[in-house]
Amino acid sequence: MNIQGNEPIHDPNYRYRMPPLVAKKEGGGNGKRTVLVNLQAVAQALDRPSEEILRFLSVEMSCSSKTSKDGALELRGWPESFSCDLQQAIFKYIELFVLCPSCGKPETRYSIISGRDLSLDCAACGAC
Repeated sequence: MNIQGNEPIHDPNYRYRMPPLVAKKEGGGNGKRTVLVNLQAVAQALDRPSEEILRFLSVEMSCSSKTSKDGALELRGWPESFSCDLQQAIFKYIELFVLCPSCGKPETRYSIISGRDLSLDCAACGAC
């Protein structure tokens, strides 16, 4: 799957790729949870920490999140159409925090300047 924001990229030769997010429902009753099976691989493809993406997903899906003792990343509850909604939330995260606003490539790193402001530095076009 191409690393993209809200606008799809249909280029088969696009070099920025990531695996689609795989989520699995577990538990029942008050113990419902959605385990994000390959969030580590998605985070590695985006070059971002998985805990940061998990936090963003929990805010977007309006649920709490946690990392279990065995290292599984999970959201509390079962969002109604969780596979589609979670993948769309990942695309929104990419749009906001990964893609360069100038060239649209995902070769960015961010840094904190003056305590609270984020600066996104692009390795592809050099924009700051």
